[in-house]
Amino acid sequence: MVEVKHPELCVEFFLWASRQIGYAHPPVVYTALIELLCCNGDNDRVSDKFLMQIRDDDWELLRRLLNVLIQKCCRIGMWNVAMEELGRLKDFGYKASPTTYNALIQVFLRADKLDTAFLVHREMSNSGFRMDGCTLGCFAYSLCKAGRCGDALSLLEKEEFVPDTVFYNRMVSGLCEASLFQEAMDILDRMRSISCIPNVVTCRILLSGCLGKGQLGRCKRILSMMMTEGCYPNREMFNSLVHAYCKLRDYSYAYKLFKKMIKCGCQPGYLLYNIFIGSICWNWLKRLIVRCLILGSC
Repeated sequence: MVEVKHPELCVEFFLWASRQIGYAHPPVVYTALIELLCCNGDNDRVSDKFLMQIRDDDWELLRRLLNVLIQKCCRIGMWNVAMEELGRLKDFGYKASPTTYNALIQVFLRADKLDTAFLVHREMSNSGFRMDGCTLGCFAYSLCKAGRCGDALSLLEKEEFVPDTVFYNRMVSGLCEASLFQEAMDILDRMRSISCIPNVVTCRILLSGCLGKGQLGRCKRILSMMMTEGCYPNREMFNSLVHAYCKLRDYSYAYKLFKKMIKCGCQPGYLLYNIFIGSICWNWLKRLIVRCLILGSC
C-alpha cells in the first residue's frame, strides 16, 4: 500500500482487506494509510471525502482510524491538531478510546498545559475510562514539579490507583525538581505507612535533588537514613558528594564518605583521588598566594 502512492487505490485496498475473513488491520496499517492520505505533510488533514468513504463501508473502521490519527498527532507533539481531530471524531458521532485520551493527556503534560490535561481527564472520566499507570505517573510527576503535590495525591485517590515504589519515585523526583524537599520527605513517610518501602532509586533521587540545589545539610540526613535502611549511593553519586563537600572545605565529612564508600564495597577510582588532591592543593595554593600578597604589600 505504501509503495503505490495512490490515495484512492489505497483506500479501496484498505477497505477490501478489512473484509477478508480472519484478518484485522494492525495499528501500523492505519498509520501508513494516514501518512499516505496526508499527502503534503503532517500539517495537512485527511480529506473528509476519504473518511466518509471509509465510514460508508465500515463504521467501526473509521472510528479506529480517527483514534489512530489523534494518537499520531499526540506522539509528534501536535496537540492543537490532535484537538481538531478529536472534534472531527465527535462530529462523526464517535467517542475517543481510552488509549486516545491517555495520549492526549500526555501531550498536554509535555507541553506544560496542566489545566488542559485536567479538562481532558474530566472528559475521560465522564466517558467511564481511567488513565493507565504510565499516564497517571506522568501526571503526578508534572503536578509535583509544578508544586501541586496535593492535586497529585487527590488525582491518585480519584483514579483509585494503588501506587508502587516506582510511582512514588516519580513524585519524589518532581518535588525535588521544584525544590520542595520537605514534601518529598513526606512522600517517603507516606510510602512507609502503606508498606511501600523506598528503594535505592528513591534515595538516589533525593540525594541528587538536594545536591543539585545545594542542600548539603539535608544530604547528610538523607545519606544517614539511606545507609540505615541498607541503601547505598553508587560510585558516581559518591564522587559528586565528595566533590561538593570538598568545595565547602568540609574535608572531614568528605573523608567519612570516602571510608563509607570502601565499607559498602564501592572501590574509589582515580577520579575520587583527583578530587581530594585537587581540592586540597588548590585551597593550599590560594592561601599561599594570599599570604604572599599580604607580605608583598607590607
